[in-house]
Amino acid sequence: MSYPSYGPEGNPYPPQAGPAPAYPQPAPVPPPTSAPPPLGLSPTSGPPPFGLPPADSPMGITTLLLAVACFLLLVLAGAGFGLYVNERGTVSDTRAQLQERDAQAAEAERRVKDMEAARAAAEDELSDVTEQRDVLMPCMRRAQEIFDALRGDDDDKLATALELGDAACAKAEDVVDS
Repeated sequence: MSYPSYGPEGNPYPPQAGPAPAYPQPAPVPPPTSAPPPLGLSPTSGPPPFGLPPADSPMGITTLLLAVACFLLLVLAGAGFGLYVNERGTVSDTRAQLQERDAQAAEAERRVKDMEAARAAAEDELSDVTEQRDVLMPCMRRAQEIFDALRGDDDDKLATALELGDAACAKAEDVVDS
């Protein structure tokens, strides 16, 4: 591989004809001073080091408005998240309370059923006792008549009372024993 030579005899680009163009020269720059600026004055170039941009600058007002809007959105987002978390906690608490109330309601229903069964049993027993009482009362009245006849020493009354008492007590015995 060979490289092209760039000399007067082998120059692939021909030299330009005419004088070189003249470019404007920059103005001479004064030498920098080594003295610091007076106290209380800030440099005039670059952004301010601290604080807000000047109020008369349109860029400063826009930046300030955007910062306030972002801050408000951040506060609203935080409040919304707080409400969401609070509502989730409230919903969980409410669910727990509902489950507890459901358990209490089921327990109350069970007790009501037990009480209804006990009431029905007591009603059945009461009806049995009432029936037995109704059957035993004539037998007891006849027994009282027998005692009255014995006290009065009346044989005819005693015989009638014994006969009626025997029939009433036999009927009572059949009902009570069944």
